[in-house]
Amino acid sequence: MNDETNAYTPGPWTVGPEDVHGNISILAEATRAIIVVCRNPFGYSQRRKQEIVANARVIAEVPTMLKLISDLKNAIEAYATSEQDHALDEPYDRARAFLSGIKAH
Repeated sequence: MNDETNAYTPGPWTVGPEDVHGNISILAEATRAIIVVCRNPFGYSQRRKQEIVANARVIAEVPTMLKLISDLKNAIEAYATSEQDHALDEPYDRARAFLSGIKAH
């Protein structure tokens, strides 16, 4: 992916604090601009709050996911055109660690 094709705010993004209505914003770290708001239209049920927080965490990882996918694509292309037996090791390890972190939240 090159910067000319990116039509999104560059990462990293972070999960902001919950507002008085239970909504959670996703913020661009560099500018603190709001990327998106995960709304809580049903009030403050604990189950709904946990779901909103989980959704916010996944959304905040979109720039990281896009980078991983791009790196995996590039590694697969490099592997397909070379004799490098370990071309996929590093991107695979990064993807595995990333997914472990998402599941841990």
